[in-house]
Amino acid sequence: MRLLTGNAFRQLAQSKAGLPLLAILALLFGLTIRGNLKGRGTPLLPAPILLCNC
Repeated sequence: MRLLTGNAFRQLAQSKAGLPLLAILALLFGLTIRGNLKGRGTPLLPAPILLCNC
């Protein structure tokens, strides 16, 4: 399975349209995951008060 997905990713990344498509998908994923985490009440970055056991 890993070999199959690796080959498919390599072919997509090496094509002319593939690399920009992967970049756009990564940007969309990054933008939507931030909104989804805020909507569920999960902080994207840990708050300093949660890191300190004071």
